[in-house]
Amino acid sequence: MQIKFRNRLSYQQAKQTVFVAFILGLILSTVQIGMDLIKERQQMNSTIVQVVSMQLDSAARATYEIDSIQAANVIRGLFKYESICEVFIFDDFGKVVATDKRTVSDPQMSQLMELLFEGQKSYDFPLTVEENQKVGSLRVTVDSYHVAKNFVNRALLILISGIVRNIVLAFILTLFFYYSLTLPLLKMIKKVASTDPAKPAEEMLEEPRGHEQDEMGLLVKTINDLLTGFEKSLLTRREAEKALRESEEKYRSIIENASEGIFQANHRRFLTANPALAQILGFASFQEVIGKVDHIGKLFADGKAAKTLYRRIRRKEKVENFEFQAFRQDDSLIDLSVNVHAVCDASGQVRYYEGLLEDITQRKHAEKLKIEKDAAEAANSAKSEFLANMSHEIRTPMNGIIGMTGLLMDTELTNEQQGFASAVQFSADSLLSIINDILDFSKIEAGKMDFEIYDFDLRQTVEDMTEMISLKAHEKGLEFACLIQPDVPARIRGDAGRLRQILINLSGNAIKFTEKGEVVVRVSLHHETEKDVTLRFAVSDTGIGIPADRLDRLFKSFSQVDESTTRKYGGTGLGLAVSKKLVELMGGEINVESSHGEGSTFWFTIISEKLAQDHIEKVELPQDIKGKRILAVDDSAINLEVLSSFFKVWGCDYQVVSLAKAAFQMLSKAALTGVPYHLVIIDYMMPDIDGEMLGRIIKADPILKETVLIMLTSRGMRGDAAKMKQIGFTAYLTKPIRKQQLFECIVKSLSGIKPSTVKETVQPEFITQFTLAEKKEAATRILLVEDNEINRKVALHMLKKAGYEADFSINGREAIQALEKTPYHLVLMDVNMPEMDGFETTKIIRDQNSKVLNHDVPIIAMTAYAMRDDRERCLQKGMDDYISKPIKPAVFFDTILKYLPNHEAASQGSESG
Repeated sequence: MQIKFRNRLSYQQAKQTVFVAFILGLILSTVQIGMDLIKERQQMNSTIVQVVSMQLDSAARATYEIDSIQAANVIRGLFKYESICEVFIFDDFGKVVATDKRTVSDPQMSQLMELLFEGQKSYDFPLTVEENQKVGSLRVTVDSYHVAKNFVNRALLILISGIVRNIVLAFILTLFFYYSLTLPLLKMIKKVASTDPAKPAEEMLEEPRGHEQDEMGLLVKTINDLLTGFEKSLLTRREAEKALRESEEKYRSIIENASEGIFQANHRRFLTANPALAQILGFASFQEVIGKVDHIGKLFADGKAAKTLYRRIRRKEKVENFEFQAFRQDDSLIDLSVNVHAVCDASGQVRYYEGLLEDITQRKHAEKLKIEKDAAEAANSAKSEFLANMSHEIRTPMNGIIGMTGLLMDTELTNEQQGFASAVQFSADSLLSIINDILDFSKIEAGKMDFEIYDFDLRQTVEDMTEMISLKAHEKGLEFACLIQPDVPARIRGDAGRLRQILINLSGNAIKFTEKGEVVVRVSLHHETEKDVTLRFAVSDTGIGIPADRLDRLFKSFSQVDESTTRKYGGTGLGLAVSKKLVELMGGEINVESSHGEGSTFWFTIISEKLAQDHIEKVELPQDIKGKRILAVDDSAINLEVLSSFFKVWGCDYQVVSLAKAAFQMLSKAALTGVPYHLVIIDYMMPDIDGEMLGRIIKADPILKETVLIMLTSRGMRGDAAKMKQIGFTAYLTKPIRKQQLFECIVKSLSGIKPSTVKETVQPEFITQFTLAEKKEAATRILLVEDNEINRKVALHMLKKAGYEADFSINGREAIQALEKTPYHLVLMDVNMPEMDGFETTKIIRDQNSKVLNHDVPIIAMTAYAMRDDRERCLQKGMDDYISKPIKPAVFFDTILKYLPNHEAASQGSESG
């Protein structure tokens, strides 16, 4: 960077300094010259006086003696002083005694002499002799030329020397200021000029040597601080600019990708907008909107809505969620919602309007559908509540009909009466099934279907179901079997009641639509993860099957495959619909595989949380009987498959055979070869030789008569057990086969066999399904609280038949009195009772201050209400469980067993009739 010399700061500083010094020097020189002038004048006067004084005596004598020669000498003596140009000697009378003059003035300096020394000046001196006698006078005229000339020369010398000094000083100062000021400044300027604007503080300025503590050092520090601050400010600005760019990009992206239309507009046209606005209005781009929409008001389908909106925005109101209908480019109507407000300048004048436009066509349609749906749900809810109330009113007498019919059939009846009672019971069961389906359907439709999630024994649940429903299958001469694969978890988490309901529904349908053959329930492990298991349940039959073109009617409410008025099979068509809903609510799926005339397989899956246990059941025979050989004889392939699956898990040495003749041959051959079969399980109903006859043949054979025999039958008739015992059977069990029951039966049967060296053998106790169930605690005491006499009789008879001791009270007040005297193990509590209902009674029982002996006694509610709210209300009031009427024996005793001290007690006794 080049700077002209005269523009340099050092030159300017030196020039100013020299100028000031010159002025000051000039003033000082002028003062000096003035003082010198005064001094010179004084000196000139003093010199004239001195010069004249030396000649006064001579001039006085020459005048007194009138000696012209001496007077001339005096004049010559005075002319020795160059400034004297004229001399007059006068006598006392004023007569010139002697005179002389000379011209010494320079014409060019006459004016200067006049100015400085008054030109020519005359001095008069008196001439006296002794005793001061005046004798004349002496006049001397002085010409100041020589004095002025010397003075001017000196003055010029002073001025010239001052100018020279100033010139030298200016040069010295210029050099000094250049090296001490300009050069460091130039270096700083070059340093600053070469600084990277993007990184101003990267190279800091160095302080000039010798200027660390002066203004130059302070300037460097200040510049460095400014550069540092500037870099920080620059970084902050860059970050702000970056954030602004990112913000702009973000908001630009938000605006451009927003599904709502964002716009700015005046009273007539759109000014700016995002792509969503053009899309909402049916245009390809915003430019097309600008070109074709010349007035926003034309978009409104209703002019009143447009006027209302314009009136509000002109009043500068903030319009929110203003809904209206508008025309798209293709003239179709859409529902829009707009939020808009005015943007004003500093003076409050509206600059433009900006807002948000949303297409709410789908939402309005959804709202309309929701209103219709809510109305439909309200109607369904009212229908469901009506059905629930009607169900309650029907369930109460139904409980009496079913219960009392069961009691009646346990009495001595003629064949005709037995048939009538059976018909009543069948009709009541059918009616109850219809009521349950309708109630469950109403619960699902009303969204009130409840699930009770807990850990339960899967095998026991499925086997309880199969045993309960097998009676219907056996009445039709069908084989009914249940096969649970060994890898299926022994216990799962879920709602056992709902699972049982689905299986009963599917199994009941299978039995209804099957005239001959078999119905099989299979359970397998479908899928397994670290957290849960998916189980597959399948109910297969050999029935009529379903045509392919009618499969779509299944699982629909009130729909059947055959809807003609002459159809052979009745039903409401709700069972499968309810089952489908239940399976879906349990996280699974349900479907069917079927061909017309070839039977059907209905299957479904459920997902259960995996429990922290070894999910594969491991049960083996005791070591002392593990080596015993077992032979199973059954003409049903599925029954042999079930038995084989049991034997494999238990580690048995077994064989299976489907014909009685082949079985006898195998027994005889094994005995002759020294490896006899120790136990034979025989099916009762077989085509060639039935089980009874095979048993008689075996016991009549001297070699085989010690073989232990177990009879399996699907038609348990009165007296059959006694007959089998007389023949020589050790056990008599009815199908379907229960795994644990068969296991206990085998263990008990084989444990009675002694080695062949012992001559006498102890005859084992004859085993039936009822003797296996008689292990419960005899001292179990149950209190039944029921005001309805018929329902009371039914419950007491069921409890007595199962081997339980039960007392009863007809209301809550009597129940409290009984509980104050006896520590019952369980209370069966009706909810609706006179004087004191079940809820109030439960409250007193749970009150620690009451006189009840056991405040924690389990309380099971029994009520004809079966809605979700009723169950929750019972549990909230302090009851432990809930049973709905009419009472199902299986559910009744399963629930009781959960709360008795000896939980392992079985409930099969309730179903012996």
